[in-house]
Amino acid sequence: MKKFRFKSIAMTIFVAFAVIMIAFAGILYFVVQAAASGMNERSADGNLKRQAALVNQMLNNRYEGAWAVRDGVLFKGVYQMNDIFDFPDDLMESTGINFTLFAGDTRVTTNVLDLDGVRAVGTQVSAEVAAHVLTGGDIYIGHADVVGTPNYTYYEPILGPNEEIIGMFFIGLPADEMIRDLQRMTAIVLGAVLLAAIIASLVSYIIVRRIGNQVKLAADTAGKLAMGDAELEIPVSAQARADEIGTLMRSMQELVGSQQAMAKTALEVSKGNLDIEVASRSDKDILALSMQAMLVNLRRMADSVKQLTVEAAAGNLETRGDAQAFEGGYREIVAGVNATLDAVTEPLMEADHVLGRLAVSDATVPMSEDYNGDFKKLAVQINQVRDMFSKTESVCINVAAGDFSLYPVLLKTAETADDNNRLLPAMISMMDSVRSMSDSADELADAARRGDLDFRADASAFSGVYAEVVENLNQALEAMAAPLSEMNQVLAKVADGDLTVRMIGEYHGSYDEIKQSINRMSDSLLETMMRILQASEQVAASAGEISNASGALSQGSTEQASSIEEL
Repeated sequence: MKKFRFKSIAMTIFVAFAVIMIAFAGILYFVVQAAASGMNERSADGNLKRQAALVNQMLNNRYEGAWAVRDGVLFKGVYQMNDIFDFPDDLMESTGINFTLFAGDTRVTTNVLDLDGVRAVGTQVSAEVAAHVLTGGDIYIGHADVVGTPNYTYYEPILGPNEEIIGMFFIGLPADEMIRDLQRMTAIVLGAVLLAAIIASLVSYIIVRRIGNQVKLAADTAGKLAMGDAELEIPVSAQARADEIGTLMRSMQELVGSQQAMAKTALEVSKGNLDIEVASRSDKDILALSMQAMLVNLRRMADSVKQLTVEAAAGNLETRGDAQAFEGGYREIVAGVNATLDAVTEPLMEADHVLGRLAVSDATVPMSEDYNGDFKKLAVQINQVRDMFSKTESVCINVAAGDFSLYPVLLKTAETADDNNRLLPAMISMMDSVRSMSDSADELADAARRGDLDFRADASAFSGVYAEVVENLNQALEAMAAPLSEMNQVLAKVADGDLTVRMIGEYHGSYDEIKQSINRMSDSLLETMMRILQASEQVAASAGEISNASGALSQGSTEQASSIEEL
């Protein structure tokens, strides 16, 4: 049998090298597949544990209280958990994992569908899992059949009020997803090995053929790409070659085009344009897929920060971004924004509380000065305002009680006060007005005590309500002086014997009563004098009659005496 021989040693070396690389790739494929399978399961273990902790936290946040089974129904606190599908559906939408709650070994709520596409509520867990979790009280992690579908699962017992096992919860990932992940990982490794084999074979073929220029061109191109030079162009002549060098050059030109597109995308992103779209050439285009994922995270982060800005502008300073919804540096950025808001919110909330107390005239609450920078300045200034308010309050309280002892202190403070300080001069002016008004009242009282009813305080020396008070005092004295003056005049004429004079002024209250009393007294005196006059006239007439009678009696007596003498 005639042996097959290559006509070119280059082809021989190329084929031999290619066979070796293919054999190596095959061996590496099985090694990587075995290693990746173990790594995938270990990664799934850790991922399920983290997901279980997150699910527990989400359950406790949404449904507060302890687990219990009452009348065959699973409760968490006051919440009935049977047929509660919004939580598992939200979990499926946000994380893509299966979730089930069991009362005993029976599913009472789930996002797992049976083979007919119906929620698998009322179905039982496998006997193996029930024995491990419900009887043994242990967490079960591993492969299990879930309603006819293989899953990589996590089952954890649910404890009742007395630490008894009353059910369990389940999260899981379909096994076909893990298989696809394993296949993608293996394909990537195999593709990388095959690509390396092809490139190595081409290079060896080129070396054998001593195509130095083309090799140098390829090396130069690869070097520029490695340095991030996305502006280079592969010569058309090199791409037009029909051999492996031409294929390599055309592939490198596609790589250059991809790098240029990625560079353009990165430039737009650096300018803040997150609306740009990145197209992947296949499901193996890791760079494009990663760029897409990066844009999604940046958009979500921008939306989160924008929402925080809107809430802050609306005065809702307690709103925070969900840092747990991000990973890596994105989580650090959102957490940093939250920390910044915390640092801003705490002093502002305390300032709001202190100012709120000042707004209701409570100056007893100071603001802590344990802050830094501008926040410390803010705290110091608010406390200064509080001190000023407290001092003003003390002055007002003292003035209200008639205590002007702080007047000299205010005068001393005013000597060094700021030119824009209007409160301190106003307080001093108020105290001056009150003191002057008090002095005017004292002068009016002294005049009244002296009987000087013509004295009046100078109301023009005051303004506003102070002038009204002094004018009212003058009017009060005027109101007293007018009836007293008229009463004095009437009484003087009565004393001179003129009982016809009367008080005729228009008065009110006690002054009118005095007027009426004086007039009644004059009327009474006049009436009494008239009666006395009439009585005097009657007495005079009676006296005449008595005198006549006395004469007649005297004459009769004389006559009787004479008669007696005659006898």
